[in-house]
Amino acid sequence: FFEAMEISPVLPANNLSFGMNTMESLNFSLSMSCMPSMLGPHLQNPSAFQCPSPPVMSTVLLNTRSQLPAPKEAGDVIGPLTLKRKRESEYIFCEHVKRKYDCRKCGGGRFCEHGKRRSRCKDCGGGSICSHGKRRYQCRECGGSSICEHGRQRYECKDCGGGRFCVHGRQRSRCKECGGGSVCMHNRQRSQCKECGGSSVCIHEKQRSRCRECGGISICDHGRRKSQCRDCGGSAICEHGRRRYNCKDCGGNS
Repeated sequence: FFEAMEISPVLPANNLSFGMNTMESLNFSLSMSCMPSMLGPHLQNPSAFQCPSPPVMSTVLLNTRSQLPAPKEAGDVIGPLTLKRKRESEYIFCEHVKRKYDCRKCGGGRFCEHGKRRSRCKDCGGGSICSHGKRRYQCRECGGSSICEHGRQRYECKDCGGGRFCVHGRQRSRCKECGGGSVCMHNRQRSQCKECGGSSVCIHEKQRSRCRECGGISICDHGRRKSQCRDCGGSAICEHGRRRYNCKDCGGNS
């Protein structure tokens, strides 16, 4: 005499008439469908009718990622996604813990046959090199982006407030008040400090560039400082053959 109404497991979102949650609303719908009030005299014994138990709803979680095929090459289409990069564990990093195209030892594609960045190599005509043989953004003739209106590198210009200079007007790394990284605990330039073993100090405890025994670059073939050598035409020697700061004709201090 009675056919139970088919109950959909998905209830409408606006079924909030009695403030019930989803499960309570489902049970309520089943009980209402089983009421014999609409059957009238067709049902002789209403107590003999048993309402069917609510369906058991189970959730099945599918691991869709594990069902996808393994990517092989960059550009493979996997479902709705497109693989733009190769897998990092196999393709991107080399044994030197660098990206393969960025590793000199592995012959990465970023480096040319001269061992330089391809875009920065003058011999290969890299795209970053201008017609004057300089980096394009550092070339004054080409009006590079890093050249300021005063003709200097933008970060090295005091007038432009370059980032290399601190509020005291010194190079940030060499400023003692700012605690620059080039200043050691003895309040000296780290590279020139003997106690700290600076890189500019040789084994003879002299400035490496000025040491004759080490053949410093500031020493000429005559055993003198290049800037003070008359035979080499040093910059400290004026046109009268004297030290520039000692020449009266040149307006020296002495």
